[in-house]
Amino acid sequence: MSLWDRLRRSDGTSGDETVARDGGPLGDDSEAEPAESDLRERLRTVVEERDEARASVDRLESELAAQRRERATLERDVTALGETIDDNAAGDLSVSPPTPESNRGAQLFEAYEALLTEWRGTVERMASFGEQVTSSTMHVDDRLDSVKAASRDVDDAVDEISSGAARQSDNIGAISDEMRSLSATIEEIATSANEVADTSREAARRGSSAEAAAASAVTELDELRDHADETVEEVHETRETVESSTEEVERAIEELD
Repeated sequence: MSLWDRLRRSDGTSGDETVARDGGPLGDDSEAEPAESDLRERLRTVVEERDEARASVDRLESELAAQRRERATLERDVTALGETIDDNAAGDLSVSPPTPESNRGAQLFEAYEALLTEWRGTVERMASFGEQVTSSTMHVDDRLDSVKAASRDVDDAVDEISSGAARQSDNIGAISDEMRSLSATIEEIATSANEVADTSREAARRGSSAEAAAASAVTELDELRDHADETVEEVHETRETVESSTEEVERAIEELD
């Protein structure tokens, strides 16, 4: 039953006629009719205000629920990313961030995924450099063995100066060539070591950028939490307004009765 029907029933009329409080019909010149009309208008205004307040409460509660869901989703994303970062920091770069649930989390995940790709590339390059250094070192050892062998040949040639002067000259030339090749190999190793150092410094710089992105995500969580608290307070205030309006409606109905 609508509120207007309740009002009609409370004063004993169908809406087409008005009955006085003492039970007799009222004429057009009755003094009670204007007062009753004002009271009905006031009641209608109060009802409209109450309905608007209830609609406002529903809207605020819906917004608050959405904010809570968004905050919970972002918190889950940050927790999942934190676990991935811990695994990567422990040395397991095979672990990748999971699929984020929120749009804000997606931006953070993309930034960290790019950084993780750089780290993996750095590790692969360092491993390749290490293999090159090992190979070059083995080559140096082989060259040193060759130099030692050539030196022994020189010693033998010295003993045979009278009969092997030409052979001695050839061996000395071979030793010179081997020494020049050895020097070039050492320079190559030094260059590879410098490249490894530059790559490590770049990885450290990118790690600082990831920490800044994580700090930004925590700041956003704090802002969401503060806004949610303000929304809760606003909902409480609006509910008090609705309760006050409802009491006023009930008093108006009692006056009509």
